[in-house]
Amino acid sequence: MKPSIVHAFLGRWMYLICFLLLAFFNTESYGQNKLNVSDVGSEKLDSLFLDIQYLMDNDSTELLVKKESDELKQLVNSYPDEFTLIRNLFILDYKLLRKNDRVSRAVLRFWMGDYLSSQYLYLNALEVWNPIETDLPDFLVSLYYLNKGNAQIKVNDFHDARISYKKIDSIPYAANFEKWIAKKQTAYTFSYEKKYADEIAYLLGTIDWITPLNNVDWLIDANMALAHAYVNNKQYDEAIAFLNKSYDLHNFISPDDPVLYKYYVEIALVFQKKGNTRKALGYLKKAMKEMRKAKNFKAAAEIGNSMTSIYYEIDNNEEAKKYNDQTIKLCSKHNFENLLAEAYKLAAEIDAAMNNFESAYKYRDKYEHLHDKLQQSEIKKERELLKKQFSIERAEKDYNLSIANQDLKDFELQQLKLEREKEKADLALYRQQQESRQIELQNQVLKANEEKHRLEIIQNEYINNQQEMEINTLIKDKKISDLIIENQNAQERESESAIENLKKDNEITTLNLEKVKRARNRTRWIFSLLAIIAIVLFLSLRNEVKNRREIALSHNLLELEKSKSDKLLLNILPKETAEELKANGKALPKLYNSVSVLFTDFIGFTHLSENMDPELLLSNLEQLFTRFDEVSEQNEMERIKTIGDGYMAAGGISIQNENTAVNAIKTGLQYLDVMHEFNKTQKESGLKPWKLRIGINTGQVIAGVIGLNKFAFDIWGSTVNLASRAESHGIMNRINITENTYNLVKTKFDCEYRGEIDVKNIGKTKMYIVIGYKKNNDKGKQV
Repeated sequence: MKPSIVHAFLGRWMYLICFLLLAFFNTESYGQNKLNVSDVGSEKLDSLFLDIQYLMDNDSTELLVKKESDELKQLVNSYPDEFTLIRNLFILDYKLLRKNDRVSRAVLRFWMGDYLSSQYLYLNALEVWNPIETDLPDFLVSLYYLNKGNAQIKVNDFHDARISYKKIDSIPYAANFEKWIAKKQTAYTFSYEKKYADEIAYLLGTIDWITPLNNVDWLIDANMALAHAYVNNKQYDEAIAFLNKSYDLHNFISPDDPVLYKYYVEIALVFQKKGNTRKALGYLKKAMKEMRKAKNFKAAAEIGNSMTSIYYEIDNNEEAKKYNDQTIKLCSKHNFENLLAEAYKLAAEIDAAMNNFESAYKYRDKYEHLHDKLQQSEIKKERELLKKQFSIERAEKDYNLSIANQDLKDFELQQLKLEREKEKADLALYRQQQESRQIELQNQVLKANEEKHRLEIIQNEYINNQQEMEINTLIKDKKISDLIIENQNAQERESESAIENLKKDNEITTLNLEKVKRARNRTRWIFSLLAIIAIVLFLSLRNEVKNRREIALSHNLLELEKSKSDKLLLNILPKETAEELKANGKALPKLYNSVSVLFTDFIGFTHLSENMDPELLLSNLEQLFTRFDEVSEQNEMERIKTIGDGYMAAGGISIQNENTAVNAIKTGLQYLDVMHEFNKTQKESGLKPWKLRIGINTGQVIAGVIGLNKFAFDIWGSTVNLASRAESHGIMNRINITENTYNLVKTKFDCEYRGEIDVKNIGKTKMYIVIGYKKNNDKGKQV
């Protein structure tokens, strides 16, 4: 029962009973019929309870009051039956009220409120404490204001809590440690209200108060609290300064204390908030080393979780996975279930980011299973607490009924009324119990529904975040693709310009030929007319020789420009298609039965592009794609096109043979060698490595030229689509092939079966990872 209901009941019945007793009985008769606590549940009261009753029956001298307080403190901290304890304490309270022993009653109510507060019944505790403030003995006043302030914080009454704590400063006999606790709690009230500037000012004043006392432990705590206040106020440099002060003091008095690691963690978190992840990781690694040395495995697991989160936030998934695996192993070994649940959740997110979806789903299932288990444990604890609170409130009700029964028995005229009221009270109690059970059941159902709804919201938020990330990735990829396409368009414009120049040169050459022809005719005409003139004949002959030389030179220039045009055409189209285009002016699409299509893509290219100069990015792409072109040509593979950071090649079009699948895998292996050399240079330059993903499929394709003016060679068909899906479902720095390709190369290469993978718009498809050449092969190389 809540305190307000208790007092309402007392107002109606208890004080009415007191009035009737005073009206019908004198003091002596009351003394003969006074309430005896031992009559109520005496079989459950131990000797300590009876001793307290005896003390309170006597005059409350200062010595007896202190003894009452000490024994009440011992009683409420050790008595096993909450129901009997509260019931009999309320009966003692009623007896002292009738006796008008204000001091003993204040002591009793102080410890009753202390017990209710320890059972999380803070409002009940405050109701019990309210009437006793002016009657408490001096030795309990400071502790009373401390406990009252703490309870007021719990019910979010921060203003009144500060008033309670401030009163301790005005108590002349209050101990310094009580004043210190009051000041520390006052600072926390500002933090709870997010008044961080007020909290900082108050803590600076508190440090000035502590300094003359020369208490190092208090200074350590005050500096640490001030650092937290500065962090909350986003003044990170000041926070680090006070964390260092706190660390220096702690290190001075206890240089070997393992708790010093907490300062490293606190400083690391501040640097993380500042965006300096390098320093944050440095402090966390230092703390991890100290905790492993001290065998503080729980602290090591907490630090491991923090390091994993930081590495994941900066997209260093390899390091994040390494530290998270260590944390999972440590938590599993020592049964740190809360930390293990967090580690499972991080593992699922990291694997999802690395496209290891099967592993991500497994970790997600583990996290949800453990999270449900922990929630059930918390629900069980809450039920135990509710059960204890119900027992305490039932004791209050029983006490009220006992008081009513005990006193109304003395009034024969009220006997019938007593019986009726008791029946009503029993019925009301039964109904309240039923209502409490019903409310508890409804609360449990509501909590379960709320938890289910919360999980659905979290799942939806996770899906929305994933979709948002995918959209952002597509937008960024599109920007990079547009930049690369613009570069390719510029190259195409240069090619078109070269072709236009060739056309103009051809026209000039034709005009020159016409001019030469006219000159020859003119020479013949002049020769026929002026055959008699020897000088004219000599000049004509000399001009003819000169013209013949010019014709030969023009012919050679024409042949040279034709060679350049042919070479440029071969750079754009396969040889067979180029010959057909030159011969017929067009190239018809053709069906090829066995073509191996290869796709590549760089993992995390969007993140790389965000942190690189665009010119350097394009330079690296040009360098890698040029090497890919050389490798492809060596293995009779034809580059089809590049799309952004993707590269597409095919074998079996220009040169048709039975080894297109083998050549494609050789090409992929050599691509990986090119990437190894490239990443070696990247590492030497302090840059991040690039990660390649390769997919290959073999089958029928249709190939041909698209366009009339800006023509481009391309291939189509389901074979091309499946090759693209093989690449997107591939693994970093590995070659992923389909079953079609595997059946053609399984005698040449060792492959690992991945199982059937659900491919979009295609369905379940068997895929393999190329391990390397067969051991009996001359090239027994492993990937």
